Amino acid sequence: MQVNGNPKEKEISSQKTDLTVNPGFVEEIRLFKMIGDSMDSGLKGSIRNGDFLNVAKIAQDSTSANQPANKNRIYVFQTRWGLIIKEVTRIEEHSVFCTSLNSDKDLYPDFEIEFSDISAIYEVTSVSRTL
Repeated sequence: MQVNGNPKEKEISSQKTDLTVNPGFVEEIRLFKMIGDSMDSGLKGSIRNGDFLNVAKIAQDSTSANQPANKNRIYVFQTRWGLIIKEVTRIEEHSVFCTSLNSDKDLYPDFEIEFSDISAIYEVTSVSRTL
């Protein structure tokens, strides 16, 4: 899979856990493994290749038009291209603007995703690292 012509955008493999929660803001909890370095800024708090992301699926009725609730947070988007993990920098009526934490914008440019291309949104709640 390539997103915006960049083969490095294929970043995440998914493994669903058995943990579920009550309906409301969160529909389910999942665990994703990060593959790639687009979210690695080299600073504390960045997401490295091989890190595990605990995420909560955002219920479609908890935000208007299935939008992420907050900008400047990290989300996993399930899109028609596959899974994409990015920080949300701006939310508009029909789209969300995404950025990588990696500062190499030639390799990892900012981009926009139309909500019509998103089938599910997961908010990253914590990151685990194997030492």
